[in-house]
Amino acid sequence: MFTPTMHEILTIQLGQFSNFVGTHFWNAQDSYFTYGEDAPEPEVLHDVIFRAGVTQRGIETYTPRLMVYDLKGGFGSLKKFNKLFEDTDKNPTDAIDFTWDQNVQQFAEEEYPKNEYLQNLEEEEKENRAQQNQMEIEEQEEPNYHLDEQVHLWSDYNRIFYHPRSFNQLTQYQLDNDFKPFDVFSYGRDAYDDAEKELETYDENFRFFAEECDAVQGFQFLTTTFDGFGGFATSFLETIRDDYPKTSIVTFGFSNPGDLTNERSNKKQSLNTAFSTFNLTELSTLYVPLNPPRANELDSLGWSRHLSLDASLPYHTSALLSAGIETASLVYRNKKNFTPMCDLLSRINWRQNTKIGSLSLAFPLPIGQPASGYGDVSKIVVNGRRSIFKDLSTRLDGSLEESMITQSLVVRGVPTEKDSRYKPTRSEFISELLDKLTTVNGMLSLRNVVDTAYPLPDSHPRFFSGLDASGLIDAHPRYLYAPVPHTRSVPVISRLSTTTRTRHTLQEQIHALRTINLKQFPEYSEGAHGLTEDDVGEVKEKMYGLAEVYDES
Repeated sequence: MFTPTMHEILTIQLGQFSNFVGTHFWNAQDSYFTYGEDAPEPEVLHDVIFRAGVTQRGIETYTPRLMVYDLKGGFGSLKKFNKLFEDTDKNPTDAIDFTWDQNVQQFAEEEYPKNEYLQNLEEEEKENRAQQNQMEIEEQEEPNYHLDEQVHLWSDYNRIFYHPRSFNQLTQYQLDNDFKPFDVFSYGRDAYDDAEKELETYDENFRFFAEECDAVQGFQFLTTTFDGFGGFATSFLETIRDDYPKTSIVTFGFSNPGDLTNERSNKKQSLNTAFSTFNLTELSTLYVPLNPPRANELDSLGWSRHLSLDASLPYHTSALLSAGIETASLVYRNKKNFTPMCDLLSRINWRQNTKIGSLSLAFPLPIGQPASGYGDVSKIVVNGRRSIFKDLSTRLDGSLEESMITQSLVVRGVPTEKDSRYKPTRSEFISELLDKLTTVNGMLSLRNVVDTAYPLPDSHPRFFSGLDASGLIDAHPRYLYAPVPHTRSVPVISRLSTTTRTRHTLQEQIHALRTINLKQFPEYSEGAHGLTEDDVGEVKEKMYGLAEVYDES
């Protein structure tokens, strides 16, 4: 029997919005840790994405196997050396001797303030509340820190301690700097070269995480694609492929979470996205484009009917995308039904030429209490013409028909019936639900059931409505001013697939390229990796070939 233990994954996050998504991901992992003799054994294999270590002062640590890249000013209140690694004795042999701005002159800057939520986390650490009885914690009323108003950077709701080598800052660019924006694909390529010349982050930090692994099963990339980080990711992946030519790599590429009204900026982002899509597809085993939802896509009768999501807040939209990634990736992080990343990706791309995937999510899975029979599966799967799934990879009309090539379904958090007389039983309900969603040959569909619901720590947006504390549809009418239960977890379904809808996304990018005259954007020709009109033409032609692969015929 295959033993999944110690088949590690290294995660790389590139860019501010990617780190918003990643912070929700890692906060969710923190929720899986259980303490005490009577605590249930977690379903999640922590060692796949976490690493154990011991500092030179003898402190045992357990931190994400992770590299985080962002611009200056993008890390907020986070320090490279947190309390696990800080050098209290000023002994240069302790921990690791390197600083934020290595080889760069230091200037005094005002320290980024910690909000009330982060201050409270520090107080909890001091009081060691994590050792309290779990029941006592559940009975306490969680304060509302109004994070919607207080979150400006991803570090504003971070709950995790990181290894010092996880943090990598691009010192050439400042976050939200209009005079020198990091908004060109080729800027990212040049920035990668500069970072390696000055800091050698690949040799020093990437190799540190990768070479300590017993057996790397793959790499997870989270990157923005509408700015310079698409180019940075391209160069990073090229370097990895030199060392790991056959290792599985899944890349999640994020489009702009905001709306643009400036035509020039729109065209630049179209250029960046097209070049990112082509290059990241070439270098990854599977590339999954992801779009933060926009306000005009919210549908109170469809996928978002239990969400009060503010599409203008990256804190909200990143939470939705993170739930999709976290749930879909349970396939290669789950103890009960472990599937190696290489096997999952080879099944998703069984034709070997469909390297662009699609991710959809039902968040939450709208079900009721087991006593009420969970709900009518036919209405759950399709509510009229509206699907419960939110397609996170395309912005097409949800009613547009698609042909599924293959898919991996993960359903999680369906509660167990307390009385065997309830019909259907949990297993019967899940089987019927998955049968309804299995639209392709069974040999080309993966079906995974996870008991653990998706956790909602206090760092998560409080944007659910009409649900009880367990994320089930609240069937009890509430009087005006009656307290609304705080939802602590939700049942979820994710679908990672290859689908013909991808063709339409690629055609939109090709159309955008046809409307762009590169001569109007001289910044793209700058630097060692400057682009030419021939480069644009070549990418456009190759994307035609990519689109044809997803033709329904």
